[in-house]
Amino acid sequence: MSPYNGIIGRPGLKSIQAVPSTVHGMLKFPVDGGIATIRSTLLIPTECASVTTSSVIPRGEGTCPANFTVALHPDFPDQKVVVGGSLSDNGRTELYSVLKRNLDIFAWQPSDMTRVPRSVAEHRLNIQEGYSPVRQKKKGQAPERAKAIHAEVQKLVEAGIMRETTEAEQAFQQLKQHLSELPLLVAPRPQEELIILRTSVKGQILADFLIEMSGDVSQAAPAAVTQEEPWTLFTDGSSCVDGSGAGLILTNPEGVEFTYALRFQFAASNNEAEYEALVAGLRIATQMGVKHVRVNVDSKLVANQVLGTYVAKEDNMIKYLEIVKGLVSGFTTFSISQVPRRKNKKADALSKIASTSFAHLSKQVLVEVLENKSIKEKEVAAVIEEDGPTWMTQLLDYLKEGVLPGDKKEARKLRLKARQYELMEGVLYRRSFLTPWLRCVGPLQVDYVMKEIHEGSCSMHAGPRSVVAKAIRLGYYWPTMHKDARDMIRKCNDCQIHRPVTRHPQQSLSLITAPWPFYKWGIDIACPFPEGPGKVKFLIVAMDYFTKWIEAKAVATITGGQVKKFVWDNIVCRFGIPGEIISDNSKQFADNPFKDWCDKLNITQRFASVKHPQSNGLVERVNRSLGEGIKARLGEGNKNWVEELHHVLWAHRTIIKSSHSDTPFSLTYRTEAVIPTEIGMSTYRTAAVDVVNNDEELHLNLDFLEERRERVAVREARAKSKMMKYYNARVRGVAFKPGDFVYRSNDASHAIAG
Repeated sequence: MSPYNGIIGRPGLKSIQAVPSTVHGMLKFPVDGGIATIRSTLLIPTECASVTTSSVIPRGEGTCPANFTVALHPDFPDQKVVVGGSLSDNGRTELYSVLKRNLDIFAWQPSDMTRVPRSVAEHRLNIQEGYSPVRQKKKGQAPERAKAIHAEVQKLVEAGIMRETTEAEQAFQQLKQHLSELPLLVAPRPQEELIILRTSVKGQILADFLIEMSGDVSQAAPAAVTQEEPWTLFTDGSSCVDGSGAGLILTNPEGVEFTYALRFQFAASNNEAEYEALVAGLRIATQMGVKHVRVNVDSKLVANQVLGTYVAKEDNMIKYLEIVKGLVSGFTTFSISQVPRRKNKKADALSKIASTSFAHLSKQVLVEVLENKSIKEKEVAAVIEEDGPTWMTQLLDYLKEGVLPGDKKEARKLRLKARQYELMEGVLYRRSFLTPWLRCVGPLQVDYVMKEIHEGSCSMHAGPRSVVAKAIRLGYYWPTMHKDARDMIRKCNDCQIHRPVTRHPQQSLSLITAPWPFYKWGIDIACPFPEGPGKVKFLIVAMDYFTKWIEAKAVATITGGQVKKFVWDNIVCRFGIPGEIISDNSKQFADNPFKDWCDKLNITQRFASVKHPQSNGLVERVNRSLGEGIKARLGEGNKNWVEELHHVLWAHRTIIKSSHSDTPFSLTYRTEAVIPTEIGMSTYRTAAVDVVNNDEELHLNLDFLEERRERVAVREARAKSKMMKYYNARVRGVAFKPGDFVYRSNDASHAIAG
């Protein structure tokens, strides 16, 4: 007897939205009329507890009858049902008849299990399609684990869950039969033709192939143009430890086969080998004039990527796919399909043989050795070739074919604009006021030119105007030169870190002029630098006030002898004895032996205060510019600043100076220096060189050098006048009265804090 009328579980409480309280013995839940309350009482539990049985009913021990197994379904005799032995014979017979009448209710095979969710019946691995399976090593089990696994499997076999199938045994017997009939490679027999490996480079092997098969090709090639039946191409790639290779079989509509093998001198994955085989086969078909082709490959990835079913995500696969699509566009009809390896045995055998050895290939099998991947050429050419339309497209179309826009105003504007441009050997040039022709470049070429000028081997991270001026002087042009240079410099990390700090001057500017080149030099010592090779950590810098030519040398010590040797080697022996040398009054310049040496050579020394370096501001600015250029070129973690010194000096000598609008190199030698940018992408002056009259023109330039220097002197005087006017307008003078307390800079007084 139970004291409860019913037991409500958690699902029941949730369904009626009930709130129980065991402390108060109450239960509340919402109803239509309000809140219902159920209270407990102690009468019923007490009454049930008082009822007891007078005696315990004894239980007799009996034996459990054995169960019976019976096969109900005639189509599945191995699937049996267990029936309890406690049933009587009549009950067992009736149960058998009921079960046999309702056989369709039970699931006797997997297809009978309907309405089972796919999430329950299937297991999907979280792996993207196209990825190759991970190769795992064979894992052995310990003897104890092997025994446990064997025992569990034996239980499944005895229960009938796991059983042997005839399909597995048949497949195993077929595999043994195939292995016993594999083709064998035998040694060459006497009187047999000797096969010698060709040494043809890529492309030449195709020419040899067409010459040898001229009889068949001459008959088959026209058929490819006129016949609607396509040519059949079987390709296969192989990648193993010994090497990589590919095999091709091209069959014309008449059934003539052309076999071809490739051996790669580079490491390639299976997918890359499959793509190389496909690219080579399409190129051969294109050269033979085939217009209709049907390709069969055994790589599911390659076939689906070409068809567009799979998406190529890896960089190499994307590049190979672009090459294949470019070749496919040349065919009238094209189809590709994935075939099993058993239908591609010949191409598979060619690829495996070519990847290991050539000794057993017949005369009809042509072998090509590929040194580089097919995608390597595209990587090199992509630096300077444009993809898609650019700002030059309309000009090129008009100059080549006379194509004009539909709008009359736009057409007239294009005709007027095209007068400044000329098309020479497929390259667009623009007329310039500074140079004869400027080569027009597109967005990708602009990025290459600006990076070379701004941060290349002959650069120092100059400003946007200097970069644009140097690009024009070298012979390049694009419409948004200044904007692109400014945007690039704003994104340059080194330029942002080492940007100069501007300060307003406090005194008016005093100009220093030179009467002729290399007469007046400014010299100073830049220090300290990190210790470099040879323990050098100082830099002696000298600059000519007329041409702005800079000389610099790294030294380990700064003595009067080192300064004397520097002036002799880098100034006197190269440009002659100077008239004046401006320096600070440190002992390296003001004391012997440098002072006596200058007196003997009649060199006038002008001294500026060490505490006031602004009096020799040009050389101080050069020191700062050299330091900024070296730091910008070094980057992080590099301390060998001596190697970068000559690159920065070269950049200074070939860059346009704003004071005279010319380069120090041209004012010295009356011609512009050729820099690596013009080697990587030629300009008009490097492409159109008159070898016969070149020396005569250089001599004529030297005759015109004096006239050019006179014009430069006038421009520099005018520029310095404007500079002085601008500088003095920014002067913020400071007046002091007797008795005023002022602060003195620690940098000027070299005072030590504290």
